[in-house]
Amino acid sequence: MIKINLLPPEFRRPERTPLPRLLTIYAGIGLTMLAIAFGTWTFVQIQNLKSEIADLKVQQAAAQEVVKEFDALSAKKDEMKRRKAAVEGIKEKQKFQWWD
Repeated sequence: MIKINLLPPEFRRPERTPLPRLLTIYAGIGLTMLAIAFGTWTFVQIQNLKSEIADLKVQQAAAQEVVKEFDALSAKKDEMKRRKAAVEGIKEKQKFQWWD
């Protein structure tokens, strides 16, 4: 039997979107939102890593200065050891015994 709707258009029930099409639309919206969230998270992670790299470069520069200072002090220490050995050598040569 054929259904005939004799109600005027303003009183008719609006047609609904079929369920499979509605589910497909919701799934598409969900996947799009998920992709946007993942992209945003990835962008934030990249920015954090760039900031961390910049901080580490600053720390590396400071460490390089400390290494230079350490090398200078180490060279000075070696020079002092060499001088001390020279003084000890002179001291040994000039030593004389009081009882002779």
